[in-house]
Amino acid sequence: MTHLNKKYPSIFTGHLHNQSALEVVKNILVSLKEGAFRATVNILKNMDQNELADSLQRDEGGMNSVFGSTQLRGHFTYLIIQSYPFCQFCEKLQHQLKQQTYFLPTITQGEKVQLQNMYIDTLMELLSDKNERLGYLEGVDQLLSQKGVFNDKAQVTFITGDAGTGKSILLQQSQSLWSKGELDTGARFLFAFSCRQFSAFQESDKISLWDLIFKHNYTCPDGDMRNNVVEYILKNPEMAIFTFDGYDEINSNFDQGTDYEISSPEETAHPLVLLKSLLSGKLLNGSQKVVTARTGTEFLSMLVRKRVILKGFSIDQLQKYTDKYSQGNEDQKLVSVQINSNHLLQSLCLIPLFCWIVFESCSQSVEILKTLDHGVTLTSIFMDLVRAFFSRSNLNIYTEAGSWKLRAFAKLAHLGMEKEKFVLNYDHLSSCGIGENDLKVGILIPASYYDNGKTATFQFMHLTLQSFLTALHLVLEEQMSTRGILQFFPQLQSQHFLHLPWRGGSKSQTKSSSQTNEHHHYTNLFLCGLLSKQNNDLQEPLMSLPLLRKKQELLFSFLSDNVKLNFRNLPLDKIDDGIAVRLTHDMLRMLRYIFETRSDKLAKLAAKGFSAQVIKLTYCKVDSFDCEVLAFVLQYQKEFYCINLDNNNISDYGIRQLKPLFSNLTTLRLCDNQIQDEGVAIFTNEFLKYKALKGLTLFTNHITDIGAKHIARIIEECPHFRRLGNNRITGEGGRYLANAIQRSKAIYYVGMWGNKIGDEGAKHFAEAIRNHPNLSAVSLAANGITFSGGRSLAAALKENTVLKSLWLHDNELTDDNAADFAEVIRSNGQNKSYISLRNKFKYTLELRY
Repeated sequence: MTHLNKKYPSIFTGHLHNQSALEVVKNILVSLKEGAFRATVNILKNMDQNELADSLQRDEGGMNSVFGSTQLRGHFTYLIIQSYPFCQFCEKLQHQLKQQTYFLPTITQGEKVQLQNMYIDTLMELLSDKNERLGYLEGVDQLLSQKGVFNDKAQVTFITGDAGTGKSILLQQSQSLWSKGELDTGARFLFAFSCRQFSAFQESDKISLWDLIFKHNYTCPDGDMRNNVVEYILKNPEMAIFTFDGYDEINSNFDQGTDYEISSPEETAHPLVLLKSLLSGKLLNGSQKVVTARTGTEFLSMLVRKRVILKGFSIDQLQKYTDKYSQGNEDQKLVSVQINSNHLLQSLCLIPLFCWIVFESCSQSVEILKTLDHGVTLTSIFMDLVRAFFSRSNLNIYTEAGSWKLRAFAKLAHLGMEKEKFVLNYDHLSSCGIGENDLKVGILIPASYYDNGKTATFQFMHLTLQSFLTALHLVLEEQMSTRGILQFFPQLQSQHFLHLPWRGGSKSQTKSSSQTNEHHHYTNLFLCGLLSKQNNDLQEPLMSLPLLRKKQELLFSFLSDNVKLNFRNLPLDKIDDGIAVRLTHDMLRMLRYIFETRSDKLAKLAAKGFSAQVIKLTYCKVDSFDCEVLAFVLQYQKEFYCINLDNNNISDYGIRQLKPLFSNLTTLRLCDNQIQDEGVAIFTNEFLKYKALKGLTLFTNHITDIGAKHIARIIEECPHFRRLGNNRITGEGGRYLANAIQRSKAIYYVGMWGNKIGDEGAKHFAEAIRNHPNLSAVSLAANGITFSGGRSLAAALKENTVLKSLWLHDNELTDDNAADFAEVIRSNGQNKSYISLRNKFKYTLELRY
């Protein structure tokens, strides 16, 4: 009653008509936050209607003044009673999601691992509509918060990432948090869908939105409960969340019309039209939607409210994961030790899926550990995973029975991949020779909810595993034409877009390499690995040697022709450092293919294309494993060159993989790459060994004072040291750097914006500036510098005749500091072109000459 009196005083005037009063109270009830609503209903549902009526009658100063008649009080009582089914369905939905999201998959079907005991956040970077970086989410609970929102009119949170970066498990965790009331959203309903479901529908299928929600994913509420829920969602669409996992897995070969949408949840239409109408806001405008897709998937930008890109584990997150996984299990501890001693394996394990595979396969078959010291590739770890699956069923893939079963699963994978089918039924299984007893292997998992339980359906444990088995089928199948093994390379055939009505384009359009489905790229990658001569021992027991060699020759000839075609005339950019050859993400994929083959001949052929002074790989989604790929190819580039890796995700492991290149590197740009102190120590040691590096840029990483001490060692030898801004350097690190700058006679620019050097660091920089013969530009903006640090810098500037630009904005300088710098300008202004002092002065001050 206190809430009603304060927020809705008009209903207590007694002048509202009966029906108006009921509508007001009804709106109040449905607008209560979850906790208040639940508490109210829990109290009221324990009272019978007579008790409730008596309670209202006794409340002379409250509801009784509004509901003056017994009849109206009865209506209000009924209104409360009506809320019970609504509340019951909310609880049922939460319980259902708790059950669905409680466990993680394991190789052994009988074992269950709790999500809460194993989940570790991955790197979740926010992007603007212009692909500008907006920082990182601190946790999954912020997924639907206002952080990172750039289009309030849109309703879709769009999450992308490469295969294995954790998109599905992120949704699983967010759904688990919602079911426990721990997700940052006020929504009372969460309906979770896999986009594979939409590929399972027939072209002639037509259903309503309520059918999609209640019959194809959730138990339909009966009678009044359904009506109550439907009415509530229609009036409060913002209280509903829809999640759609794997948008790139939708396969539609029919056209519903580019403008066809529906606005009524009761109207029937094809499920893809329902999906389109939901995402565009035509249906249930205001509801919240979360969509995941693999990198590069087309999506209409005007529908996106917030963009998140998943980048896998950071080094710290990987350590947390290994610590959790290794608790109380000696075999798993052994795997953890092995990972920590194998840097290439570490870089692979920064991808959560690959990390899980390594732990699962190795902990199930410790013998696999003996192979990890040798060449580790994606192909080898997926082969280990398959071996581990079969070993749990007492099958060896190199025996007749195991080989036959392996071929059956590979054939099924190829059947699905070829037809873009990711939900498979018993007919598909039996056509490939897979019976019900074979399901115990664990490679397939149930997916019966996709078709409302009419027939049992299955899917591969992960789409990337299906890609691997598809490649295995292409290699092992003797009836497959030799040209047929190349069927998933985009250069060989015309393929259709995933043709949804709002994506644009026609069916006749041909995909470029970048538009090819990501799972096809992984199929091609695994094909390169399986046909690598290095992996002959994996294939020879399974197929005839002449056929294996024939397929190897065909693949290598095809890749050689493509390398000659694509790397002969790479696009060039004119930049300050010279002429840059610009690599695209498609070209990086080709380099991955080459690396997976381990062909020195192909690597040398590709290296010939890198004839420019600068190799530019900005915004190419380069990760630490890709650095091994680059090193494998660029080791054959003997001329000195610069490499620009800004805005990627290479981390310290990537720096380690780049070590073979430092003898020829003249400039290295590593801005925004998750680099920490260990990575700084690695390239510092390499620099001091070869002293070829002339330029270094490390803006926006995670470098602390320890890393600053390493960098100070190379400043005297590196005159083109540019930016170290936006790191975690304090006054101590500022002292190391300033002392090194003071000793260097060649350095001319230092960028230290966005650190925390404070007054201590500012005083050391003042000494470095005072009589420096060459330093012309320094940025110390946003460093927590106050009055004393500012006064030291102003005094040093009076004695410096070389420095042209000084940036000190966004510090905590005072009006007295402004006066000090004004005096510098008056006394020595002819030598100062720009001093930026945007601080919280009494008057805004920016001094220019």
